[in-house]
Amino acid sequence: MKRTLIKARQHSESRRGSTLLIVLALLGLLAFTGMVFYTFAAQERAAADYFSEAAKADVTVTDDPFPWGMQQILTGPTNNQKGSILWDPRTRHSMLRGTIGYDAVPHSGSGVRVIYSGAGLPVVDENYDGTGDSFSTLVQNPLNFVSSPAAWSSAQFGVGEGDITNARGFGSSFPEPDVDYTYPDINNLFLAHKGWGIRDNGAAHTPAAERYERVPVFIPSFFRPGLMKSSLANGNGGNDTPTDANWYDHSSGTGHPFYALRSFRPSEHHIAGLDAGGNPVRRFIDANNAADAGLLGTIGAFPLRPNEDVNPAEFGRLGVYTGHSPGVAGGPDSTNMRLDQDNDGDGIFEGIWLDLAYPVQETSAGDLYATLHSFTIYDLGALIDLNSHGNLAALDRTETLTAQVAGGGGSTPMNLGLLSTSNQGLGPNEVSPIWALAPPTDALSGDAAFAAWYGTGPTNRLE
Repeated sequence: MKRTLIKARQHSESRRGSTLLIVLALLGLLAFTGMVFYTFAAQERAAADYFSEAAKADVTVTDDPFPWGMQQILTGPTNNQKGSILWDPRTRHSMLRGTIGYDAVPHSGSGVRVIYSGAGLPVVDENYDGTGDSFSTLVQNPLNFVSSPAAWSSAQFGVGEGDITNARGFGSSFPEPDVDYTYPDINNLFLAHKGWGIRDNGAAHTPAAERYERVPVFIPSFFRPGLMKSSLANGNGGNDTPTDANWYDHSSGTGHPFYALRSFRPSEHHIAGLDAGGNPVRRFIDANNAADAGLLGTIGAFPLRPNEDVNPAEFGRLGVYTGHSPGVAGGPDSTNMRLDQDNDGDGIFEGIWLDLAYPVQETSAGDLYATLHSFTIYDLGALIDLNSHGNLAALDRTETLTAQVAGGGGSTPMNLGLLSTSNQGLGPNEVSPIWALAPPTDALSGDAAFAAWYGTGPTNRLE
């Protein structure tokens, strides 16, 4: 018995250092693991720094904001884009809603009916009684067509998203936009128009033969000049015009701060959102706002008015809409029309900026900037496509082509007749484009521009 205890004690004493070795091995393993983790983390941080710096460098593939804008025009902003000025509880301002409305039946909506009241101002007449309808709140009035909280939730109006949804969301009586016509009015806000109108210069105009004058008319996309009229002395020189000459000024002193709700263009009242206390934060730096004076040295103000930043003194002129005669000396162009952008490249600035809540971007120098969009959308449905319209039905198949060209000896040379003929209009080929291209009389044009371009004047009516 005594011998056994001695052997056991001797065996135990021989293993006393093994525990210490195990502890040291584990500590070494943990130290190695920590070193590996630190090395890996340092490499990842360096890689992240390199990636960030590379993103700031000039690259050939740049960010493309165009799809962001196209998505909102076609289908409307999503609920994650409520900061967009085009947002609406039912995406009212999209082309999709303008086609099928809210019931999936195309072109079955009543739309908003706008008339001029006895006072000569635009009003809504939904019941067709010839007088303007009354609304208890601004958000119920369809003339204030902007639905975005970016416009309504400002300190000026104080209308929250819930109130907007109750007045204009599903279940409300707000008119459906899918009317059965295509025209650049309040029901097709995405459409623009470029054409001509006839202005009556008055019976006292001299010479009397020029009393009625053909003038250019422009209606920008997402902008309806005729809805911003506050009096009968609102235009240039105090004249009665369809649009207030100072439509861009939404300050309280003008008497029409609600124009911020009738234009998608940036306004001094538009906000970027609400702070932690629920207070609105203005979206644009305003040169006329004393609260922004300290920011103007480092951040440029948005050009809301004439003579601000890139805006010339003529900014805000809308031609005949604001009573600015086309061709007046000192105008920005021959039309006296000046907004933010020239989208169609014709030299006329007919486009307005749209704040579609595009994510803030950063330059290579680390400066942050906001991206705005501008669109001009024309309806091509009434135009003639020379690639598809027309035919050869008037061509005499019994004679040679050389006998029918201009100056030929055939029975129906092209300088005397039409090559295309119209039938029932069942397809583009049955529509003769000559009726749109030929002058209304046989008198030859003496326009010097024709001769300057073609080298000689016209020799026949079709030329």
